[in-house]
Amino acid sequence: MSRHPLIKWAQRSDKLFITVELPDAKNVKLNLEPEGKFFFSATSGANNVPYEIDIDLYDKVDVNESKASFMSRNICYLVKKAESKWWSRLLKQEGKPPVFIKVDWDKWIDEDEQDEKPGTDMDFGDIDFSVSSSSLRNLTWVEVRISMRMQLTSMKMMKVTPMRRARKRQRLLMTNLEQNLLVPNPSQKLEAIVVYVANVLELCVP
Repeated sequence: MSRHPLIKWAQRSDKLFITVELPDAKNVKLNLEPEGKFFFSATSGANNVPYEIDIDLYDKVDVNESKASFMSRNICYLVKKAESKWWSRLLKQEGKPPVFIKVDWDKWIDEDEQDEKPGTDMDFGDIDFSVSSSSLRNLTWVEVRISMRMQLTSMKMMKVTPMRRARKRQRLLMTNLEQNLLVPNPSQKLEAIVVYVANVLELCVP
């Protein structure tokens, strides 16, 4: 019998962010239908344990404009809504969602915050996930910190009102990155940097 991987989700008026937490996923299959049918299956682990998700999303979606990004520990889907509007929940059925579906608080914003944070609408196509992990083998934390500081100085914080919250969030992201870069695995270092940059871009606009 297949297991359910953990799903995290967040939304904007025009899209969904759905992240399937499944390290080293293999044989990944995804079927997304215009009516909102979302089917995912994969295997993971040395024993190729099967995992499966079969859910009906709250409303219709645009399959052609939806994208996916594969990383070592998860698969991220950007699902385009057919109609730009805020959904009251992820699933079509009412009631308490299954235990394997959680809110992605790293990406979550409330509906009234969307206009205040234009930088949160990150285009998956702007991130190059094909960077070779070998380029990180000699990467030190000092080099990463200098690179990120240079990036931040080239950006502007969005508005005066949310600036304090944005800076506090950025300091937390930096601390998490420091911890994640202690791992010896180059691919995990790459993933940590990509996640950090994506979250920083949510706080800033060029």
